[in-house]
Amino acid sequence: MKNISLEVVREKLLDHIHQEIPYTLEHRLIDWKDLKDGSLRIEQHLIVSKPSRRRILIGEKGSKIG
Repeated sequence: MKNISLEVVREKLLDHIHQEIPYTLEHRLIDWKDLKDGSLRIEQHLIVSKPSRRRILIGEKGSKIG
């Protein structure tokens, strides 16, 4: 299931960011917690090679990522 979560994030990035970013992006699963209410909390770190690519990935004031 953890590998599937990584692939889902990569797929969504490919769908929403129409530049070269997703192809050079590295992301890692940091934390995976089953919460008491039955939901799941997943933390992943997204790593890009340049600050300009980070700005494209995040969007203005975090508008592309949440």
